[in-house]
Amino acid sequence: MDKALKNHFLQIRISSFEKKEIQRRAKLAHMDMSEWVLRKALPSGQKQFQSLIDTIEKSQAPSYPLAELSDFLSSLEGVELEQVCSEKPIGNLSPFLANHIAAMVEYVCAQKGIKTPQWVDDVEPLKIPHFASSLLSLRLYLLTSALPPFRRRNIFADASIGNRI
Repeated sequence: MDKALKNHFLQIRISSFEKKEIQRRAKLAHMDMSEWVLRKALPSGQKQFQSLIDTIEKSQAPSYPLAELSDFLSSLEGVELEQVCSEKPIGNLSPFLANHIAAMVEYVCAQKGIKTPQWVDDVEPLKIPHFASSLLSLRLYLLTSALPPFRRRNIFADASIGNRI
């Protein structure tokens, strides 16, 4: 279980049957009731997704945590990908980072045949194009080689090397 400081309480009212059922299921999973309920409410994939978002938000050089997020999203399949991406990440991301993450999620969902979550469409595209290189001679190449979800968001980068987005 996550070793973060736990200094808040959450109380919910449940029936005696529900409590016994939660106790039974927690015991079968070799967990206490709190841990079992938390795992169901906050699946580990969603926690990892949010943790990566937090790292990206705080980073002075977000390219490495963005690459880690790309690897994480690419490793997910089906229902797990849907579950992890279902909730909009929490944070105060710059417009560029919000668009980059939204484009990554859109791209991976399309690759895996998963419906793109609504929050992705709610991220407003950048008003000014962002190019991965300041070299003017590369702009035409980047304009034509950028993946469609990134292009729609005015982000122009090449993902062909290693296929990392």
